[in-house]
Amino acid sequence: MSEKEIADIIEYPNEERHLEFKGPVSWNNEIRAKITKSIIALANLKDGGWIVIGKEEQTDKTFKLIGLTQQEYESFNSDHVHAFVYERTEPPVNFQIIKREYNNKKFMEMCNSVLEAELSAYRFVGNEITQITSKEEIAEIEEALETPLKPVRTHLEDALKLLSNRKSPDYRNSIKESISSVEAICRIITRDEKATLGKALDKIETQGKIELHGALKKAFDSLYGYTSSSDGIRHSLLEESNLSFEDAKFMLVSCSAFVNYLIAKMSKAGIKIS
Repeated sequence: MSEKEIADIIEYPNEERHLEFKGPVSWNNEIRAKITKSIIALANLKDGGWIVIGKEEQTDKTFKLIGLTQQEYESFNSDHVHAFVYERTEPPVNFQIIKREYNNKKFMEMCNSVLEAELSAYRFVGNEITQITSKEEIAEIEEALETPLKPVRTHLEDALKLLSNRKSPDYRNSIKESISSVEAICRIITRDEKATLGKALDKIETQGKIELHGALKKAFDSLYGYTSSSDGIRHSLLEESNLSFEDAKFMLVSCSAFVNYLIAKMSKAGIKIS
């Protein structure tokens, strides 16, 4: 790519489907996931695309050439950026980092090549890159991850991390964390920190504050029984498991949906959510 073509991209007035602008930032923990998400999104386009860092959106929706400070500019170490993105994509996204000074200002450009076909099976969910599921499944998980109930959110975040680790996924403990998120919200509703899920569901029904659909209660009673059985997840004697990605994904989506259901029920019943 010629210098003129690079300059034209920097000067281009608006964002387009293949072009994204970001204001001045450093390559740090807060921004890494966001930029990686943008790289993957552009990689899913037929002809790839560009990210220009150092061009900031203004209040009138126009974009201004701000440039990067020397510290911000140097933070984008090519080896570090590529290593971070490659570890989170499979197969790795092929992209190029271009550092340029333009009108005495420093800019960073990232160019995505065409996405390899296999990568279309991955998407961001929360802050994790995982195998793609339906839009409805992603929506359920992300809605549950936004809950202000920290114990519930922590279990779901852990379940997603364990599921999404492509080097050594832990489906067994992912399922455990998913069911624990439901157990956590049931304990909050019943105000019983020691209740098991089965007992908490019975207590919710007895208290009468939240009316649980009989089929849903039965379903989660069964799921709890599965995770507590001799072949289940929580049994201390379990050494091996034939659990698959599909098993862990099913539990994460199902438990996320049930968490969302219970939160809606709590709100309707006037139970404080905090």
